[in-house]
Amino acid sequence: MTRFRRDGTVPSIVDKEVIEAVKEGTVEVVGAVESLDSARVVLAGGSRIEPDAIICATGYRRALEPLVGHLGVLDNRGWPGVAAPKPAAPGLRFVGYTSRPGALGFMSRQAKRSAKAIARELKSRR
Repeated sequence: MTRFRRDGTVPSIVDKEVIEAVKEGTVEVVGAVESLDSARVVLAGGSRIEPDAIICATGYRRALEPLVGHLGVLDNRGWPGVAAPKPAAPGLRFVGYTSRPGALGFMSRQAKRSAKAIARELKSRR
């Protein structure tokens, strides 16, 4: 929080499970996302991927219009219209777009519920 107050930069918070998943190859870090469509992700440079799940860490700024504005999932202020764990569109959830006391704990619960819902959806596809 000191760094945030001093220069407006939000620190990265990555737990050891995420680091291990990246090392094991079960989570792949890719380049910048330019946009999303119904089945693919368009990366900077134009390449497209079809992942099982996408986690976009957008920071504490909205700026979601270029990514998902065309999907009709944002309200007139550019905020997600539906909060996780409910999907805003098939396979799309917004975690952490709530300002409230104890936000980090709330976001953690949102993320866990969303992850379980995503796992159920992926399992039902197989």
